[in-house]
Amino acid sequence: FVASSIQTFIKELTPFVKQCKVVQVSILHYFSQFVPLETELINITLLVKNNCGGINMCIIIIKPKGKSLPTYDIFKNCWNHNNHGIGFMYHKNDRVIIEKGYMDFISFEKKLNVLEKKIDIKNTTIVFHFRISTSGNIDKGNCHPFPISFNNNSLRATNIETVLGIAHNGTIFHYTEMDKILNDTQLFIKNDLYTLYRLDNHFYF
Repeated sequence: FVASSIQTFIKELTPFVKQCKVVQVSILHYFSQFVPLETELINITLLVKNNCGGINMCIIIIKPKGKSLPTYDIFKNCWNHNNHGIGFMYHKNDRVIIEKGYMDFISFEKKLNVLEKKIDIKNTTIVFHFRISTSGNIDKGNCHPFPISFNNNSLRATNIETVLGIAHNGTIFHYTEMDKILNDTQLFIKNDLYTLYRLDNHFYF
């Protein structure tokens, strides 16, 4: 369905969630200068968690080029509900830079301060990921994003340059019980996406 506002979206979504017809909600959040949506963003996450048996979903925030960073309150709300680690990726000189493994909010906040001095944040697209674990270790290496790779060390690297970065929210159930260390997204990349990439490195277009 199409909703005219985020409030209408939540209202329309509620009956479907209560019947557990919705098991995953993905939100690409475009940050406006005049519409604060952090409360509504968390409401949608809690709505699904409270009505479908504790379904866990990571939160992905996309900060487009030309927009300012989300507010402190938005980041803090995401952390308060998804505190199994933070990571982000951004584009620089035809490469994707992945930095992750922030296991407390203070270390993430300090890294943002460093990043603001390192790159032109406003004119850089950045993808942030707040993890809530469904499989694999809860540690720095299993934070998102990930490079597209077959190598375990690369998939768990906390600082890496790559040609393509991937962040995911939801659960890939086929891979949830297959490894004691890697999570379902890492296994999906390793066993499926990497093969597609080897066959056609523009398969995602």
